[in-house]
Amino acid sequence: MMMIKTIYYYIVLLLLLVTLIKANSNSNNKQQFATKQEYVEHLENLSKQFIHHHAVSIKPINNNEKDNIYYANKERGIFVNEDIKEGSDIVNLQWINIFSLDRIKHETPHLYQLLQENDVSAEIGLAISLMYYRYCKDDTTSEYYQWMNSLPTELNTGLYFNPDEIQLLKGSPAFVHLMLQIDQTREMYQKLNGEMFKDKIFDGCAINWDRYKWAVSIVGSRGIYTELPIDKELEKKKETKEKEEKEEEEESLQQRLTIVLAPFIDYFNHNNDAQATYDFDHESSSIRVSLLKSVKSGEQIFLNYGNQNCDSDFLIDYGFVESNINCVNVLFEELLELIPDNDPKLIEKTTILEEAFSHGQRLKLFSGSLTEELLKISKYLAYKNNGLLEFLKQLINLKIANYPTTVEQDKALVSSASFQSISYRSRLATTMAMHEKVVLHSVLKLIQDKITDSSEPIKSNVKDEL
Repeated sequence: MMMIKTIYYYIVLLLLLVTLIKANSNSNNKQQFATKQEYVEHLENLSKQFIHHHAVSIKPINNNEKDNIYYANKERGIFVNEDIKEGSDIVNLQWINIFSLDRIKHETPHLYQLLQENDVSAEIGLAISLMYYRYCKDDTTSEYYQWMNSLPTELNTGLYFNPDEIQLLKGSPAFVHLMLQIDQTREMYQKLNGEMFKDKIFDGCAINWDRYKWAVSIVGSRGIYTELPIDKELEKKKETKEKEEKEEEEESLQQRLTIVLAPFIDYFNHNNDAQATYDFDHESSSIRVSLLKSVKSGEQIFLNYGNQNCDSDFLIDYGFVESNINCVNVLFEELLELIPDNDPKLIEKTTILEEAFSHGQRLKLFSGSLTEELLKISKYLAYKNNGLLEFLKQLINLKIANYPTTVEQDKALVSSASFQSISYRSRLATTMAMHEKVVLHSVLKLIQDKITDSSEPIKSNVKDEL
């Protein structure tokens, strides 16, 4: 009888322990705000903590303020409530308030050592650190605690697309982009889960795929690249160095870029025609956001996330599409498919393609124009086959044929009442694919007009440089 009571006691104790662990784990999943008003007040306090100009604040985006960008319903942005002149600094975020690997190195050295031992990239290292601080370091007094709990728990970036939503990306470069991203992220998670995440530092929290996916997506969509602050001690040592090569090496190390999460600055939304930019001020060791042009009261202030991005990049990496983006990425596989198997220069042309894409070159088609990079490589690929214009026409027809729907079908869906009933990511994917097809058809017309205007088919006059 005593043995039965003892067993029963341990079972109850075990169940209680499991309940407490679950409660602790679930508490990290909840927003720390009981009402929407509390959340708004928190954002206002965040504004006061980091802004440099009193007229700048975080506000919700209304429908009339969306401009050309399709945002999620709960998106917020940075607004001004008075006129501010060009050149004004509106945000000054001290390095000590920035979530960086440099901070991790000094504040949580064991975690930093693990990142070094596992040789992860800066982006993955910052994501792991974010996940650790968010889910493992249960410190309500941390200056990052409320900021981390105000971060979105679900995003519209690529890793959050479900299988049905992914199917809507077929034909678009976004589909290939996402498939690669999923494979690489899964592979890294499995590697870390089998090694690094077994370290005792992660014993107090439940690390899983959903939390890792969240951290990677947050860093990918909200992280910014900036310079590191100058190490004054290192600068003093450098002055005493006699070898010029050593000095140059140390200087180059100091100028390298790093990715960080910058509270408040991560609320700035994107626009190609941004009114503001950011840079690192070494004198004050802070990131400054300053105005490139004067702004009026009530305006939303934008940063530019990158002029080289097409809609497929913005959707997968940031979770939005912009209607005035007029470019479409060209894939390695698409160009390779256009080289005939019996082409006498097949090996040389394939090598040129591989070298071009291995160096990070991004080939694009723009509405109304063709980039120099695409024209150059297309001339090589078209050599001893069809003329350049015929090759480009073939490329665009191939890209259009890869989409499962037509522009007309997309437009009919977007204008229908049922469009609002599908998921937000589905609407983003449909809108992006429609934009891409419009661009492709405009370029196709441009090329066809040039072919028609020619008195005879234009042949490539590229010399045999292969």
